[in-house]
Amino acid sequence: MDTKAALDKLFKEGSVTLRSGKEVSVHRVSIRTLGRALELLAKVVADLKMDITQGIDTDAFGGDPAAVLKLISKHYEDVVLVVSDHCTLSIDEVQQLEADDGVMLAQAVYLLNQDFFTKNVLPAMSLVSANREVATAS
Repeated sequence: MDTKAALDKLFKEGSVTLRSGKEVSVHRVSIRTLGRALELLAKVVADLKMDITQGIDTDAFGGDPAAVLKLISKHYEDVVLVVSDHCTLSIDEVQQLEADDGVMLAQAVYLLNQDFFTKNVLPAMSLVSANREVATAS
């Protein structure tokens, strides 16, 4: 399946097809899954030393293509838990995926949920941070 078809399927049906042909449903973030997802996001923001008060379009990876791989490696267990939280596979099943299926599934979870984090969570964090700076300056 080509990339466009896979994305269309993800957004229309909420699922991805693994190389074995197995269909895996991917879920949007929920109250049940929010805690772990936010914990991972906070770690990534801290590791990247992102200044979220400046927006989220900053060059977070500083031109280092290996930075994403380093983050995944550093937070591997958290990534597995968040992926498992947002699909129909257990933690063990996610850990047993072939690498290309695992990466595809992690990307699907990210893509399906990125709007929630970029349009709701990060701006709210930025607002809280800005309010803290104003209160401290007063």
